[in-house]
Amino acid sequence: MALGFTGGILVEGTLCYLALGVIATIIGLIFFAKPTPATSKADATSLTLVTVWVSVVCMWAMWAMAYMHQMIPLIYPQH
Repeated sequence: MALGFTGGILVEGTLCYLALGVIATIIGLIFFAKPTPATSKADATSLTLVTVWVSVVCMWAMWAMAYMHQMIPLIYPQH
């Protein structure tokens, strides 16, 4: 019985990437979002959030596409 795209590992992997994003956000805001003479604390926080979440979404998309490609291959093995 196939679960399709919405079952099993795909959902669990998505939740793992969500957790990774939350942890990276907390670490980024604590250790890296510092005001400098050129930027304010609000600018540094915004840049940190954008960087973390764009990175997490890109990593998730690459993982999800590679995983789904294995579920339904475009080229079948030659026997």
